[in-house]
Amino acid sequence: MLTIGFICIELLNLAHHILYSTMKFKALFVLLLLVTASTHGICSDTISVDSPRLTFDSVKLNFGQIELGEDLVFELKFKNTGNEALYIETCSCRGLCNAEYPKEVIYPRQQGSIKVQHPNNVLGYGTHKILLIAYPVDDTIWQDPDYQEIYYSIDVVIPKNNSVIQFLESSIDFGTTECDQSKKFRRFIKYINLGTDSLALFSAELKNYRYEFDIVEVNKKPLAPGKIDSFEIRQVPSLFGNFETDIIVKSNAANGYVSIPLTAHVSAPGKCPILTFETLVIDIGNVVHNPDTTVTFVFKFTNTGAADLIIISALHSGGPGVAEGPKEPIPPGGHGEVVGYYWLSNAGQFSKNISVGSNAGNGAIMLTTKGNIIPK
Repeated sequence: MLTIGFICIELLNLAHHILYSTMKFKALFVLLLLVTASTHGICSDTISVDSPRLTFDSVKLNFGQIELGEDLVFELKFKNTGNEALYIETCSCRGLCNAEYPKEVIYPRQQGSIKVQHPNNVLGYGTHKILLIAYPVDDTIWQDPDYQEIYYSIDVVIPKNNSVIQFLESSIDFGTTECDQSKKFRRFIKYINLGTDSLALFSAELKNYRYEFDIVEVNKKPLAPGKIDSFEIRQVPSLFGNFETDIIVKSNAANGYVSIPLTAHVSAPGKCPILTFETLVIDIGNVVHNPDTTVTFVFKFTNTGAADLIIISALHSGGPGVAEGPKEPIPPGGHGEVVGYYWLSNAGQFSKNISVGSNAGNGAIMLTTKGNIIPK
């Protein structure tokens, strides 16, 4: 037995096919029948005469508070309210979640759902977007894809718990070491659960990121009351100087986030390369404005350290200009140049920076180029 919805769909498909033939007056007659049917409410709930489209029950969701570590799983229900069959090309949320969507063709009036799994591993309130793109099966009738954006909000909170975390040391000190990029030092940070519930660590991180320190992933298995565990932090003494920061540990403990001070001293020069420039500022003074002329700034340097020096980057602070450094390693005692180029396109004074990154023990160095471009 034919349904009203089926008849409406077939009428519209018939009109489309006739439009591509020479009998356009018949197509207009069929479309007139559809308009008349919609006016009397026969096809209005059955089909949209615009284009294939997925209509979701809701495109804005708020799940309220969710406990940290507890994955959020939900379904997005939809219906093809268009007049043509379509398929979902992609459905993603930029790596924040995993979306499982139908791979088969979705016909007019057909319903379906998308399963979304969002891992709650970051505290705080956030709104996330899911982008969905669908295409018609018959692209001769409808060329444009259907873009859908679904937003969902969650507030991730720490679960209520009676565990208590306490470090067995008041601070972590790596002491004094020589600058040596081939070495690695390790320390184990011990902690105890003084509470009555199981303790679960979520993460341990440095308050101020430093690439010469590396925290090995913490053990996320529950720690029973009264038990002791530890996690590892490693240091590669690649930069010399005094370092002070905090290690912040996030867990489900009732005493919240806790931190422990971290200190280290790396002496120079040790066995690290050292980047030493002859000058950090070059001022060319007054120069006549000429859009076709380029000014060259040459910063000469020496590797005064005890290992090969590698220039990783030379970044100009903005146009019109660029900078570049040597590609080959510079041995101890060797020389090199960082060259900056500036176009005389605008009159007036200028001051630009070149940030030089390397494996040197004295870290990144900022160079400055100055001048005054005067009119002709």
